Amino acid sequence: MRRSIGKECVLALLVTATGTFALWETWDLNPLSAIFPQTVGGILAGLGLFHLVGSLLRPVVEQRNGAGGRRRGLLLIASMAVYVVLIPMIGFLMATLMFTGFTVWALQGGKVEPPRRVGRAVLFSIAISTGCFLLFRYVFLVPFPAGIWGSWGSGLL
Repeated sequence: MRRSIGKECVLALLVTATGTFALWETWDLNPLSAIFPQTVGGILAGLGLFHLVGSLLRPVVEQRNGAGGRRRGLLLIASMAVYVVLIPMIGFLMATLMFTGFTVWALQGGKVEPPRRVGRAVLFSIAISTGCFLLFRYVFLVPFPAGIWGSWGSGLL
């Protein structure tokens, strides 16, 4: 049985190519200047390859999003706007926890039973938010808005 390359493979190839291009273009920079673009490029290239392998191994299922997909997309765009407004008010870490949790919860839709849906949202929001916070605050030394949490929310312990 022959299968055509779907949109997923094309997207995976584009992400892999973007990450590889970032690595190639930053190869000769000094190590301090290159750490951020090479980290992002490596992550993009790795995730792109992972997605490519996954999309080649599983069958392509075309779905029509319809009105539900559009509504979910608009909801996520609105949540990004709220996230941007909340960062200076409550701080990066708390705003990111809330945004990531809501996004993971919303993207699962009605496909997952509610207890697993909430559990995944909590797990991923804690992992992603904490990982991003630690990476940017302590590796890249980026200060964050503290918001109402004072020095704790900015990572200046």
